[in-house]
Amino acid sequence: MLFKIAKRLFVFSVIAFVLIGLVQCSDGSSRSKTAIAPYKYSLLRWELGNFSDKWVRKFQDILPWNSVASREVRIDRAQEFFDLIVEMNELERRPESAESVKRISELRQRRIDMQPEVEETIESEISSVLADEGFSSRIGVIFPPVDTVFTKSPSALILSPRERIDHIGSTLLKPGISGDTRGKLEDLIFQEDGVSAL
Repeated sequence: MLFKIAKRLFVFSVIAFVLIGLVQCSDGSSRSKTAIAPYKYSLLRWELGNFSDKWVRKFQDILPWNSVASREVRIDRAQEFFDLIVEMNELERRPESAESVKRISELRQRRIDMQPEVEETIESEISSVLADEGFSSRIGVIFPPVDTVFTKSPSALILSPRERIDHIGSTLLKPGISGDTRGKLEDLIFQEDGVSAL
């Protein structure tokens, strides 16, 4: 019975990923779309990467030589993770010194090391609340599974006619694109397609 449910969940996941990929690949070709292509954020790639990461971590947690910390310890570590962000922000507001740069680097590395465990803690807490509220199946599985990932969010490039404010399309862009690059893309879209891009 459990195998049958797992098989159905797997098939459903594969179908969902294929559909997401088809939706993202349905664009026609134009000079502006070709220019945007390297900057597009792929939801399919994100889903595939994070879906597998989650289950690899789950598998590693059940290995006999890996112990799982108590709930209280995991919550304390999650709090420390967010406290590190506050400390980093305070240091970044101060005048730059060799000491502060070194400390920020140490804090950043500590956060990177803690991040998978903190994500798992938050996922567990949310899953627990959902199960308590009756969102789990008869066998106790929550689907789709809760998956928390701390990453920079993509930005949106919104297309609108020049003569009025109206949403005619949008594209997700990778995080961290410079303002200069984004401006060039917006100008190209205006010149090629005759619409505003914001």
